[in-house]
Parts: sequence; C-alpha cells; structure tokens
Amino acid sequence: MNTKILKRALSPINWYLHYLIIGILAVSCANHSSSLYPVDEANISTPLTQETPVETTQSSNITLLDECIGTLNDFAFNFNYINNAPSSINKEYNFFSKEWQFVSQLPFDGEYSIIGSGSSENGKEIWLYYNELRQDPRYGKILLFYPSSDKLIEIPRRLDNGNLYVSGIYISQEGLVWGINSSLVPNINYPLISRLDREKNIFVLDDLSPAVFVDEILNTPRISKVMFSANNVVWFFVPDDGLYKYMLNTHELERSFSLPISLVHNSAIGSNGDIYFTNSDEDNQRMNIYRLSPEVSDIVIFTEIDRWQNRHPLFVDRGSNLWLGPALVIAPDRSISILYPEGYQEEVVRSVGSSYHGSPVIITESSNGLIWLRKNRMIDNGIAWYDPVTGNSCWFTDYFGNVVEDDSGNIWFEIDGGLFMYNHSP
Repeated sequence: MNTKILKRALSPINWYLHYLIIGILAVSCANHSSSLYPVDEANISTPLTQETPVETTQSSNITLLDECIGTLNDFAFNFNYINNAPSSINKEYNFFSKEWQFVSQLPFDGEYSIIGSGSSENGKEIWLYYNELRQDPRYGKILLFYPSSDKLIEIPRRLDNGNLYVSGIYISQEGLVWGINSSLVPNINYPLISRLDREKNIFVLDDLSPAVFVDEILNTPRISKVMFSANNVVWFFVPDDGLYKYMLNTHELERSFSLPISLVHNSAIGSNGDIYFTNSDEDNQRMNIYRLSPEVSDIVIFTEIDRWQNRHPLFVDRGSNLWLGPALVIAPDRSISILYPEGYQEEVVRSVGSSYHGSPVIITESSNGLIWLRKNRMIDNGIAWYDPVTGNSCWFTDYFGNVVEDDSGNIWFEIDGGLFMYNHSP
C-alpha cells in the first residue's frame, strides 16, 4: 500500500481536514499574559519538605503492609476475592512498601497521579497531575518534581485560549514535552498537539498540529486512539478514513493507511513500530486483531478473538508479544498463552453492567521484564506487578495510582501525596 502525503494528494474530505490543520496556528507567547488560566509567577516553584521519615510523614489513611494484598489471580481473575477485597471508597489505602524508598511528601491537599519521567539540564524529572479535592480535573495542574533538589514547578493544564486543556503528555528522549489537547467546549475544531515552553512553564499550541475535526452530526472528535512512538511520531486514527502519521520535529503529516473502519475499539503500538487494533466483524461476536507495519506499508489480520476478550486493553511488550490485559498473550508467531483460570469467561460475561469495570490495564513493562497493571473498579482499586518468566506476582496496593520508570531503572509510585521509588537494577 502506497503512503499518501496529504500535501500532495488530497480527497475532498482530507482537503478540509488539512485546511483546518494549516489554518490553526500557534498563539504568540507574547499573548500568554492574557490567559484565562494565568501562571502565578511568584509561586512557580515550591520547595518540598522531607524533615521526617516516611513512617511519620505519611497520611494516616495509609496502612503499611508486611505482605502483598494478593497475587495476580486475586487482582485480576478471582471474582470471589474481588467482591470481598479491601475497599478504598473511604480513602483508606493499603501499601506493601517493602523495598520501596520514600522520597518526598507532596505539599498540597488533593489528588495526584504520576504520569511520566524524563531528564533535562536541571536533572531527573517526575511528572504528575494534581487536582484539588472536588475540583474538575480538567482545571487542575501538571506538577514537575525534581528529586535532586526537592523543587516543584506548577504548570497549568489550561492553554491560553481558555477552551483547551492538556489531557496527556509525551516526553521525548531529548527531553521535549508534548501535550495531547482536549476541549472544554463541544462542537469546535481544535489542534491536537501542544508543547511545553520551558522558559514560561506553560503549554503552547504546536504550529500546524493536526486538528481534531469534530463530527457535526455526532458531535464527537474525528481523531481517536492517539499513540506516540519513540522517534517523535504521533499516530492517530480518523474513522472511515485511515491511520495518520504526524512528525513532531518536522510537522509533516501523512496518511499511512486508508482504512474504511468506523470504530477502532482497542489499539497499541510496539517498540518496533507495529500497530495493533481491533474492529468488529459483521456478526459482532468475533473480533479481528489487525497488525499494521508502517515501515513496510503492510496490514494483515493478525488473529481473531472472541468478542468478550476485547474488553481487555491491548499492550505490546519488549518482545513484541501482544497482551490482552492480563488474560492472554499472543506471541509474534500467533501462538496463544492463556493466563486466566477456568470459569473466568463466564464471570466476565455475567458481570456486564455490574460493578466489574473491565480488565486491569497494563501500565508498562519495566526494564527487568515485570508487567505492571492497574485497575479502577467501583469496589476495589490497585496496582500489581507480574513476572511472566517466573510467574511471581504481587498486588501491592489498593490505591488507584500509576507507576513510571525513569532512565536509571527506578520505578516511581505516588500514594496519597507520598512519592516512593523502587530500584530493581541488579
């Protein structure tokens, strides 16, 4: 399949999309003083305190455990255990903290979520979302924490025009930080990408960024399943159109594949650039998993799964194995390893519409081969790790958080405002 560059060959629909793209330019940095969400220059950096050990600085809501809450089977598949699991509804959390090192207690009351790590000339960086209690998270802040100096920088999520906010970030290997934009106002077209201005510590609109084209009938964004690859490339699907590729460094936009597919259910990208996604067959009972190989312009049906299995989000590990949540693993040769126990399928089908809110999501694979997962259900939350080589696992907290790995092999975790680090390097 030949790659079509939009600047050279445009259908009427794509011409309109491209017109929106080139017509939305970045707003001048000189105008940021009139932002609806101004930066408080006087309080842009807030020192953190670390005067007492973790046992006394941690919130009374946290109970430090001497052992794991349970195994991967308890965490993901055992419905009897799930229905009797420790509840975090009242914000009382459990944490098996063995081998985790306390780093710092974040100073604000509210909800945090760790979202990334990186490095700059100022040292190692840990990125978090922050949201004051009972506040709409879209109006919250992004926090940049420097572990070496205990310095915290506040970055507003709202962009200068007041209608857009950063809903996700991507940190390149060069230390550049890009934001994925979302809109507070329905039925408007807006640029997909923003970038961090490190001098002002604000996100600004990216010149010639792809536009989120809103369907005027359905009032839904016409860009979906945004994915970043390691070479500063953004991939996204446009329903009933194709898969697009946007180069962050050069601002080039290409339609890599023409795909007459109205809805992409799940998608994931591997380290080799292959992209996997699912789409319904006509009978709606079986699901195809497609594999796109952009480097060779190839698209194939990788395998077929039962529809109930599509409730498990896709993830591609370092060995190019495709995971459907923690339920099953499909190797590059299409051989399948089933991890779920007998009776699990019936429980999943029976749980539709109940307090069971889908499969745990694989967050990441750390450099030592551990698979890290999280879940968010009405009755229980938490994070667990699983070693696919040994089969060992640990459900180590019922706090709905996140983990990230830095370039030194440290795993970072936040629980109720406390930052912890785990070094798994040999």
